[in-house]
Amino acid sequence: MSNYQQAYGDTQAVEIDDTSFATGSLHVRSYARPGKIFTANHSLMVVKVGNLKPVPFKQIIERVMKILQSGL
Repeated sequence: MSNYQQAYGDTQAVEIDDTSFATGSLHVRSYARPGKIFTANHSLMVVKVGNLKPVPFKQIIERVMKILQSGL
């Protein structure tokens, strides 16, 4: 469990860093939080920062699916 997961109690959080990207980066370590899903209008997007590699992308999708299947 990462320090972030411990501090915020979010065991589903997926750490995203520069090695998580096939192209681009966020320049800081970040966390995808599958339990905090929301819809956003395309007009809210400022710029595309990159594309995730298949493994971290799959981790996020699997955790979203796990949450949805659990009925929470």
